[in-house]
Amino acid sequence: MVSKAEKAIQLRYKKAVLEELNLDSIRNELYDISSECDEVRYIAEGDEAALINVLDGDEEEAFEFRMAFSELSVECERLYALLTEEYIADCFDDFLTGISDGSGMKLIGWDSYEEDYYNLTAFEGHLGSEEAKKRLERLTKKELIKAGNQVFRVVISFLNVRYKYDYLSAAMDVLRNENTAFLEVIRKIEAEYSRVSEDCFSVEWKDFEKLISGLPERVWIE
Repeated sequence: MVSKAEKAIQLRYKKAVLEELNLDSIRNELYDISSECDEVRYIAEGDEAALINVLDGDEEEAFEFRMAFSELSVECERLYALLTEEYIADCFDDFLTGISDGSGMKLIGWDSYEEDYYNLTAFEGHLGSEEAKKRLERLTKKELIKAGNQVFRVVISFLNVRYKYDYLSAAMDVLRNENTAFLEVIRKIEAEYSRVSEDCFSVEWKDFEKLISGLPERVWIE
């Protein structure tokens, strides 16, 4: 007799979705992106001078940087609204799973016993794709067109949000790294100054002068 656990494994393909582009993963990624945008906006508004300093005193660039994250946050909200459209919950994963057959895209299947998704073999993925197509075939032509329109609007909007976030996130990482490196140099200078300040003619003082001579001009301006 087949156990419930074994039966669930055999039926995972019945609810197959794309591993990296499914409704749940989109919701989770949108939440992370929106949270990051809000965090960056909060930091920038709380310490605008620091952001301007990191951007070499360019106030206009700092403003544009803050606005870019704010606009991305708004785009996330709009995409959340698209996810509530009538056919998305029932048809989103079926559309993408249905057209994935033969594409090489990886599918995962829902295990009702373990209550989690697991990798599917190529054969199981094919079965999952066929199951998704069968469910879509129950729609009328009018419903299918409307559902497809909603699904692909979400996909295009999400890929656009992801692209913008990757670009802004990379820029933010650069700024953070530059700021961190800059602060580390300043701390090192302060420590060295405290150590050698008692004797201005010592070897250590000459080393200290070499250290500060290598600083960028913006240090002396700021």
